[in-house]
Amino acid sequence: METSKLKLIIAINNLGYIGKDGGMMWKSSDDLRHFKKLTEGLKCLVGNTTKKGLPPLRNREIIVVGHDEGCYTLEEALAMNPDWIIGGATIYKQTLHLSDELHVSHINDDTIGDTSFEIPEDYKGQIFHYYFETNDKL
Repeated sequence: METSKLKLIIAINNLGYIGKDGGMMWKSSDDLRHFKKLTEGLKCLVGNTTKKGLPPLRNREIIVVGHDEGCYTLEEALAMNPDWIIGGATIYKQTLHLSDELHVSHINDDTIGDTSFEIPEDYKGQIFHYYFETNDKL
């Protein structure tokens, strides 16, 4: 299934980690403002585990993929034409090949997580890089 103008947004630290225990490992106010600016008012697809670890995401339509009641299959969720894929690692891996853009927030942080993500060398879409400092550990 081809989806047009599908974008992924991901935050990765210096060690390649994107999360720990289903949640974020750092706090970066600048990155959160950046995320809000890009995704506000749009449809965001997220995996159920990641959704449970996120703060409330106001002013966005959240499409949750998972096995729990009220969740969609990935195919159903993609048919809803989301604007953004916002996580987690499993969803990124399943949708990266469908995306046109990958927005990567590089977080200046050296926390060891339990979930990492590597951008494949053969990724065909555009990659946008942003760089942010942390405020505090969570």
